[in-house]
Amino acid sequence: MVNNPKAGKHFGGSVAGPVFGKIMAQVLEHMNILPDAQPLNVVSQVKG
Repeated sequence: MVNNPKAGKHFGGSVAGPVFGKIMAQVLEHMNILPDAQPLNVVSQVKG
C-alpha cells in the first residue's frame, strides 16, 4: 500500500511506480491506444 510501504521499499519509484504502470495500462487500453512493439530480450555480458 502506498500509505504504509513495507521496509526497504519507501522510495517513490519502488512504491508508486508499479501502481502507476497498472493504472496507465488500463487507461491506454480503455482509450484504444495500442502498446508499442515489445523490445527484444537483450542480454549483455560484462567482462571484468
